[in-house]
Amino acid sequence: MLFLNLQAYSELIIPKGKLYYYRSISGKEVDFIIEWGRKILAFEIKHTENPTMKDIKNLLDFIKESPNSVRGVLI
Repeated sequence: MLFLNLQAYSELIIPKGKLYYYRSISGKEVDFIIEWGRKILAFEIKHTENPTMKDIKNLLDFIKESPNSVRGVLI
């Protein structure tokens, strides 16, 4: 369900937005990436009421390593 919403968002709201999944060579994963032009919006999905820093570590690492990241979102 969330995937479908992000896919619609990437196609309708963001001009030429493309939805991806990200996994680094070292195995770090970010659930969804929306890329448009040279900008990147990253999403990490967690099923918890109390997320911790551990839950967003890969998201923060991705943002730090990707200069084109404009924002990271925890859902």
